Amino acid sequence: MGKTIPEQPFASRTKDDRSTAHNSSYNERNDAILKAATMLIARDGYEKASMRAVAAEAGVSPASMYHYFDGKEAMLFTILFRAFSGLESNLRMKTHLIEDPLEKIRIMIAEHVMFFANDMDGLKLCSHELDSMTGRAYEELHRIRRSYYHHTREIVNNLITKYDLKVNDPHVATMSLFSSLNWLYRWYDPHTSNRSPAVLGKLFFEQFIGGLSGSELLQQDNGEET
Repeated sequence: MGKTIPEQPFASRTKDDRSTAHNSSYNERNDAILKAATMLIARDGYEKASMRAVAAEAGVSPASMYHYFDGKEAMLFTILFRAFSGLESNLRMKTHLIEDPLEKIRIMIAEHVMFFANDMDGLKLCSHELDSMTGRAYEELHRIRRSYYHHTREIVNNLITKYDLKVNDPHVATMSLFSSLNWLYRWYDPHTSNRSPAVLGKLFFEQFIGGLSGSELLQQDNGEET
């Protein structure tokens, strides 16, 4: 079994006494390792993706991998932590001055699509590999993911209340939205699709709102835009 997850597994290992140029090189190599790990875990699964395979894909020696991460679990933790915390902090930053829940859910959907548009492998890991984590690392990632869910659920609740929508179960409505968004990696490629991430986000928004309210709220929203 590999080393335990560090107390702060997402913290940079760059030492304060390194030069700026050295730090930059270190961080670039760190990111290259994470990119390789994301691709291999998405393709082969967490159990089959080895440290040696990640090293080969990233172009580093197996021994040097341990200058960056204690083991495979630490790499996966960092990948998932960056994604979940990035989604959560971005949603809060983009919506904290917005009052209308309709605009907030539009932003949430658009930002979620844009976040993963160029990282479908990352989306696959976020959707399937959290249960590969254990102990404190799992608890921390689960806490952040739940925070993102609760923030989105609050927006949905406020949307239902403000527009008096006849929704029996806000939890099911929220989870159906996440299910749609998180299945993107199965069929969407932004590089080959005739729908840009921005267009796709708009379509998801219209589908979600239309499902909650029928056409009435969409017609009202389109009227305000014009």
